[in-house]
Amino acid sequence: MRCGLYARRQSGCEVDMTTTGAVDWTGLGEVDFSRIVQVMVKRRWAGIADVHAPDGRGGDAGIDVLAVDRGGRRRVYQIKFFTDGFSGDRKSTRQKQIRKSFRTALELDPPPYEWILVVPKTLTPGERKFVIGLADDDGPKITIMDADDLDVMIASMPDVYNYLVRDRLEDLMSKYGLETSALLGAPEDLTNRMTNLRDAASALNPNWGVSMSIRENAISYGLYPKHPAAAVDDPIRLELGFKFQAADDAAFGPLRRSISFGARGQVLVPGKYVTHAEVRSSHPLFNTSVANPEVILEAHSRTEPCEAEFRFIDAAGTVVASQDATLEHAANGAEGGSMAFEVLDCIEVEVDFAVTLDDDGAMISCEPGGPMQLRYGLTGLYPDEAVRCIKFLERLNEGAYRCAVHIDGQHAFTFTGDYEIDDELLQLLTVADDLAAIQENLDRRFKMPWDYSTRDRIDIRVARAILEGYFIESPGAANFNAEVIPGQIDTADLDRLIADGHPVNVPVSDYSLRVGDHTLPIPNVRATTARAKLVNGAELREAVEARSAEPFHAVMRPVEHRYFLVYKTDRIPDAEADRLQAWWTLPGVTQPGAPLG
Repeated sequence: MRCGLYARRQSGCEVDMTTTGAVDWTGLGEVDFSRIVQVMVKRRWAGIADVHAPDGRGGDAGIDVLAVDRGGRRRVYQIKFFTDGFSGDRKSTRQKQIRKSFRTALELDPPPYEWILVVPKTLTPGERKFVIGLADDDGPKITIMDADDLDVMIASMPDVYNYLVRDRLEDLMSKYGLETSALLGAPEDLTNRMTNLRDAASALNPNWGVSMSIRENAISYGLYPKHPAAAVDDPIRLELGFKFQAADDAAFGPLRRSISFGARGQVLVPGKYVTHAEVRSSHPLFNTSVANPEVILEAHSRTEPCEAEFRFIDAAGTVVASQDATLEHAANGAEGGSMAFEVLDCIEVEVDFAVTLDDDGAMISCEPGGPMQLRYGLTGLYPDEAVRCIKFLERLNEGAYRCAVHIDGQHAFTFTGDYEIDDELLQLLTVADDLAAIQENLDRRFKMPWDYSTRDRIDIRVARAILEGYFIESPGAANFNAEVIPGQIDTADLDRLIADGHPVNVPVSDYSLRVGDHTLPIPNVRATTARAKLVNGAELREAVEARSAEPFHAVMRPVEHRYFLVYKTDRIPDAEADRLQAWWTLPGVTQPGAPLG
């Protein structure tokens, strides 16, 4: 959890030991010596190996510090605070202790790759010979880290060195006097002074460094870990007091998820909801209490992004679909944990877990800690991409499937989606699915339109149907207009046309589909119906009886359908063959005359 505390990479620099003097390792005392060695070992292997002290202080089963690298090789550091070596009258007792620790380490499973003896004094040749002589052909490599080696190691850790060898109070007072003096130099003078203050503050603690920034009248500062295990070895405790009413649930919900489960993202809590904030740490500058502060909390992920997979399982236990994902966030809170996954670069799924432990700390149960959090943005996608995204969301629909999540190939957990997909998203799915099929058919590719009407949805569905070889009614073909000369029409033929109707099968010129800024011509389209009647038959009869020679626009409309059927002749060559008729079947749209169900 972060509250003004954040991590950054330690900058590389070295201490000139010839001008600053060596560390008096024997004068540290056993507790401080062990603690500083642990800090340096963890810094030495940061990012390369997992380093820990078995009981937090060292001294467990022949191991004071254990480092396991990425290849699984184990290095055991055994710390012996022998300030005067192990020769003379102490030879027998101390050599026996060293030999026992070494043999205990050999019993580890798997055995160590290297055993390192750490002592605060430079060993004599005889003492070094004894330690190296413990090795055999089948045993681990033996290394000695005495005062000289410790001096070399600390030279690359100037903040730890400064923590040990200087009078920090005197140094801070000296630098305070410098900061109140006039700035007479170049900008580098200001930079150097600020850097000195930062370094002085960072040197007050071997595990935590101090960062500072100034913007206008605001000064911000925080702690960053000097090695990966800083939070475990030297935890910082933050006590926050909040006051919420029932009406403030919107403000309380994100805060509870962040604290209880380590949910992803920043949570801003205004000062009116915060009674106090108290920071407790071993760093002398970070023990403070503030009333009514504005608090920003952010849970930091405990994992690097890694591969994941969602597998959707039906009631019969069959995997009906799967989708690759990336685990982007995994963190713990007071009640459980939270994981966040990125799916298809446009969807974020976050799941909280409430964990119940027994008295020994073993997990008894792991249950959903609340509703699944789902965020998505579908703008800027191509239709086929939008289809994959929406179908994934559809499978997360409440109760539709059980979803088994695998991380790096291993089953992590299974949950039932509680996302209720809305009608707008279902409508968008049909548009995206139809456009994907149309674009593939016409060898075109452009991004989804995000502004479309019901008529647009119908026209897109009609275009897809005729491209796939179906007959389908088109609202763009509601009537058929024919220009006739009334004086050339036989009255008996007109009576039959008005009474019984007539088959119509005519070409549709310049048929095209308009999608946003794109126009898609679709050639070889005809409109047809088995029976069409004259809409303006009475007017035409009058013109026929008058034997008019003026052109007349006869309007015909299908009898059995609301609209004419359209089709592509190169997909259905014979218009009189058994017709395969498609229906619109669009969510939220009722097609006149369509069969129910």
